[in-house]
Amino acid sequence: MLPKNVIFATDHAGFELCQHIINYFEINHPEVNLIKTTTNFEPNDDFPQIASIAYKKYIELDDKNCLILGFCGSGNGISIALNRYSEIRAINGYMLKQVKQGKEHLNANCLCLGGVFIEPKKGLELVKIFIQSVYKKIDRYEKRIKMIS
Repeated sequence: MLPKNVIFATDHAGFELCQHIINYFEINHPEVNLIKTTTNFEPNDDFPQIASIAYKKYIELDDKNCLILGFCGSGNGISIALNRYSEIRAINGYMLKQVKQGKEHLNANCLCLGGVFIEPKKGLELVKIFIQSVYKKIDRYEKRIKMIS
């Protein structure tokens, strides 16, 4: 099921991939509210600042079903920066099965992608599987999530 809100958090290295995903949503899902941390390419920005902006927007929305899509060069930096916040469970996606499992087992609400390593077509596939996947509310998974929260 499509979320009502999607936050796009990108630095300069993930900007092109992020724009590709935004364009897909604008054309195919205009009903989704797209919240962007930036609308311009900023060559000197830093992912920790972008993550902070995304987190503030997430809290302001007060929408537990909101998804965050994070982008940087590798996906690692933005993922680490977003995981600083207890309400966010960010995964760095690079394989369809791995992204699906992140949602099903960890109830991830944030998918991070590396703009240097992920081609636009693959990035869109990863976002789609992330959105389509559903958390499997199993006691074992619930216990693990509580342990890391």
